Amino acid sequence: MALVLSHEEQEQVDALKAWWRENGRLLIAAVSAALVFSLGWHGWQWWRSEQIQAAAHAFEAIDQALEKQAWAEARAAWERLKAIPWVGKTQAAFAALAIADRAAAEHAAAEAIPVVREAVALGNADDAVQPLLAFTLAELHLAQGDDDAAAKALPQAVPAPYQPRLWALKGDIALAHGQAQQAVSHYDQALAEVRGDPSWQMVLRAQREQAAIVSDSVQEPTQ
Repeated sequence: MALVLSHEEQEQVDALKAWWRENGRLLIAAVSAALVFSLGWHGWQWWRSEQIQAAAHAFEAIDQALEKQAWAEARAAWERLKAIPWVGKTQAAFAALAIADRAAAEHAAAEAIPVVREAVALGNADDAVQPLLAFTLAELHLAQGDDDAAAKALPQAVPAPYQPRLWALKGDIALAHGQAQQAVSHYDQALAEVRGDPSWQMVLRAQREQAAIVSDSVQEPTQ
């Protein structure tokens, strides 16, 4: 049995058809865009979660390798971490610092130098990490007795909070070069920059006194 519409109902149907002809495509496009956005957002969230988990696994592998001083394994795990999109570059910087810390404690600076050097070359958006990497690389070279490489590793400029450490390292390098008087000057500059850290001031004063003793002995006339 056919549906019989009243005149008013027919007008409403005709008006709806006309509206759909004019706006249907826009409505479909809007719904499709919303669907794509929703799928894309959830997909990105899933992808980000996958990268975080991969980074966590790489960090765990680095930690386990460092525990047994398996430096090649640690570096391989670090390479995997570095290659992880979105998080790898940032996390690799912190992992390089961890590798350097353990290597220094085990008197194995040479094992960490390639990793830290590569981490420095990667660059990092975090201004707090880059100076630390450069300082660490310089310290590793100093531990190897390569004061020229240590000097080259130091950055030209660092944010204000890192100035004391930069001057202190310049002092260490000058002392290693046999430039004791210049080392004293650098340690004085480091002491002038230190604020609110008595323990570090004590260390710097001890370093300055050592450099001053060396400087005085060099300048003392021979009989």
